Amino acid sequence: MEPPPGSVRLVLLVFTIGIFSPNHSVGGDRSLPLTTYDDLMTSLTSGHIVHYFFNTTVCQPTGEQIPQQKTPIFGGKIQFFEAFPPRKFDNGKIIFTQMLYVQERWEGYEEIFNTDMKDISIYPDKPIQILLDRPTVRLNDTRGLHAVACKWKEGTVSDAIRFSASKKFEPTLVTSFEELKERLISGEEIRMVTNSSGCKCTYNDCRNLTLGGDIKDFQVQDDGSVTFSLYKPIYLGVPFDHPMFYRDITFGYLFPNMTTKLAYTYLDPMNWMTLNEINVTCPFGTTQGFANFYTY
Repeated sequence: MEPPPGSVRLVLLVFTIGIFSPNHSVGGDRSLPLTTYDDLMTSLTSGHIVHYFFNTTVCQPTGEQIPQQKTPIFGGKIQFFEAFPPRKFDNGKIIFTQMLYVQERWEGYEEIFNTDMKDISIYPDKPIQILLDRPTVRLNDTRGLHAVACKWKEGTVSDAIRFSASKKFEPTLVTSFEELKERLISGEEIRMVTNSSGCKCTYNDCRNLTLGGDIKDFQVQDDGSVTFSLYKPIYLGVPFDHPMFYRDITFGYLFPNMTTKLAYTYLDPMNWMTLNEINVTCPFGTTQGFANFYTY
């Protein structure tokens, strides 16, 4: 027996609306909502895989009014993050970046590419700040930079701001260099989280910085050590007459004697010079703290 005319289309319409409704939960049993700053900090610093979602159409511009098409709805996985403790000018923050390459337009027979940048700063006691720009592939043209402030009502799950930790992939701490190398070689996902407060640093200033990210590529050296690198763009606001996004790069060196060496530096997009390099030497963390490596 055939369904009445139009009934199939009605069913499909109802199904589509249900799937894409903001209140529809997909895979809710596989992720844990993170509804406070402390929840987010704890999950990141203990090696959990954390995803984010922002609807900036409901956020407030911090400068001139922003056209609707320039307030994106976006999300993803927090890859490379940095977390700072309370300081003189704020009560701490977590920062990370999303960068997408985009096909912008054609000029004659030449296709123009750009980078679509979102620089995200999360605070425990004030709105989340998101810098939005397309600074060219060199990251050095910020004339179109604008910012929005997104209020995060802690303790609730919002349709505009969401953080969630994966329950499907629980982090397991890797406790030896040989185990870590073997897991890398066998193709397992490895995530590094380092707290520099217990490390030895250039100028004896470790800044109590926590950083973490996925080890996507690595190389085994002739002496058996392992090297890798982490990278993200970051907006520094300098020089004052031409502020730019810099490439925030961390070089990692893992040694068989259970020592980890990290070198942090910024790469200037104008002259490709390195700035403000800090070298950090940390013990390989067999308990949480120092340089920790997690698998799933």
